[in-house]
Amino acid sequence: MKSILAFLLIFFPTITQAANEHSVIGTWVYTIKGNDFTDIKTCTFAANSDLKCIVEEVGYSDGFGDAHKYKTKGKWFISNNKLTMSESVLGKSTSINFNIVNIKSDTLVLMSEQNFKQVWQRSLSAN
Repeated sequence: MKSILAFLLIFFPTITQAANEHSVIGTWVYTIKGNDFTDIKTCTFAANSDLKCIVEEVGYSDGFGDAHKYKTKGKWFISNNKLTMSESVLGKSTSINFNIVNIKSDTLVLMSEQNFKQVWQRSLSAN
């Protein structure tokens, strides 16, 4: 009985991690809105750990809009219920770690190292 319990304790995190990795694969959208801006980040998490994102930043000032759109690429991985996204953003390499709070078929909830919650929605138009 002890050997079965030990096996489950060792094997279960691997199952959970693999399930999380599989659940993240696809295209997700994160939107943040402020009084005078809207930022939209659309990222595709590929099965081979490739990460491709499109970032749209729209700001408003004195009735005028200013928009910027750029692409990033990099890698992603999950370990110990943490999602790491390593990207090249406008020529600079960055790596961001998130705790995975929850993954559902259409919602991915992440918590940044600064305790900022991000709620991503699965894209219905791309995968």
